[in-house]
Amino acid sequence: YRTSERLDTQPHTYEAWVKVEKNAPASELGVIAGNYKNGSTHSYGMEVRANGNPFLWLGYGGEGTNQRISFDKVDLRTGEWTHVAITHDNKTAYCYVNGELVQTVAASLPDVNIAKTGALCLGGDLRSGNKRYLKSAELSSVALFSDMRTEAEIKADMEKVGIDDADILAAYDLSARDASSLKDLSSK
Repeated sequence: YRTSERLDTQPHTYEAWVKVEKNAPASELGVIAGNYKNGSTHSYGMEVRANGNPFLWLGYGGEGTNQRISFDKVDLRTGEWTHVAITHDNKTAYCYVNGELVQTVAASLPDVNIAKTGALCLGGDLRSGNKRYLKSAELSSVALFSDMRTEAEIKADMEKVGIDDADILAAYDLSARDASSLKDLSSK
């Protein structure tokens, strides 16, 4: 699913309900949500990488400034619906599974807005042919926030995303599976 509008602000929290097959291959499984396009320099993506690891890609546009943050102690290949959230500031990235902090990774992230490169894509990104689409998994919802959500906020979002939250950038319910009716539910 490709959205029609670009985000104006870089997300600092990425949340999704995902069901990754228990017997999914150990290879990379694809993008949950992202805006990477061939040749784009300022981009982001929440992914499921090898061994079911949640992964955050932040492209700042220069060799050595792109960040690849892997949560290698987490395996989303459970065969059950799982809420995964990744938050970050300029020094640290955090991964929450079902509302619980499960891993912290140090990262040196520049203070650059990387949101305006391209429209958001759900279940893939904007590369030619969408070669990084999400495989061996289902996606039920995605929400992006401009702030670093707290553990309490993430737990509350598991029940119902705070659509009227001032920091929400976009929220999508994919449970209907009808691309023609997919709309951003945030109140921006």
